[in-house]
Amino acid sequence: MKKSRIALITNVHSFAWQKTIIDELISSPFSEIVLNINVKADDNTNRNSNKKIPFLLKTFFKIDSKFFNPTPNALKETITSDLLRDMPLFKITQGCNFGELEDYDLDVIINLTDNSTPTDLADVTKYGVWFLNHCNLETINKRPYGIWEILNKEPEMTSVLRYINTGMQFPKDYRSNIFLYR
Repeated sequence: MKKSRIALITNVHSFAWQKTIIDELISSPFSEIVLNINVKADDNTNRNSNKKIPFLLKTFFKIDSKFFNPTPNALKETITSDLLRDMPLFKITQGCNFGELEDYDLDVIINLTDNSTPTDLADVTKYGVWFLNHCNLETINKRPYGIWEILNKEPEMTSVLRYINTGMQFPKDYRSNIFLYR
């Protein structure tokens, strides 16, 4: 069986949930990570950057994690670069040539960051660029993630697997997969 050829868009500093996905992909007999892609974005443009979270909210998160100490903690900060150190690295810069990526024969690019993905990246894969939106479908991308569900006393948070692609048509029921976390 041919393994799916995957490129990952990652940050050096990540969360535990991102590291878990990378670990699973590395150990899977169905996939191989063949490339690490870096999208240059400073912390001020990162959509869910800690620098954009108000002081009182940061304090709330610290107190909350002290009292409730979730295990496993999906938002525990971790470093994932050691997992991908043997992978070739492609840095996206202004005016870079995505055609160079065609040599990797990529099936999919998975964006594990909150950084925007250039839509041209989808042109060099069979199945496009996949990414998660952690959101209520009616109020997409209210950040920080999860806090609005807590404040509105909603029992669950919605995450949507989305994709960008060109040249390939998915059946309508594949346009987005919805997973509810309780």
